[in-house]
Amino acid sequence: RILRMAGILRAVRAFKAISALTQILESFKRSASSLFWCMVTLALLLYLCALFFMNGVAGFVVDSGEGLDEQARDNYLRAFGNLHAAWYTLFASVSGGIEWTEVY
Repeated sequence: RILRMAGILRAVRAFKAISALTQILESFKRSASSLFWCMVTLALLLYLCALFFMNGVAGFVVDSGEGLDEQARDNYLRAFGNLHAAWYTLFASVSGGIEWTEVY
């Protein structure tokens, strides 16, 4: 009898753990659509800002001409020379991958 009661208690504890895990997974499923749209919005905003920064840096480099030293020019073009680099630089900056002072 005592062993049977101990087995029942173990089953109840396991059921509580599974119930908590099920609740966590259900919460994750319910929040997945919000997370998806948040990421889409972030990607769109980063894309628009990358276009803006890329255009601004290209204009700055062209207007500066020979007055801009070679290292600064290379750094600007490395960070914002094309859309992929600009998007990556902005994403890394806002997510903590790199500091703005490294880019600026």
